[in-house]
Amino acid sequence: MNGKPNDAHLDKEWVELMKMAKNLGLSKDEVHLFLQKSGASHRKSAVN
Repeated sequence: MNGKPNDAHLDKEWVELMKMAKNLGLSKDEVHLFLQKSGASHRKSAVN
């Protein structure tokens, strides 16, 4: 398998999440900052 079905599914989910964020009035930069902070805290808690 080449992974295409899973990749396409994830892309649709990300598009939907970004649409929801836009509808809430969030900018791309705000989403990016949130993802950076969430990823950093997730990695930090995974180490502890």
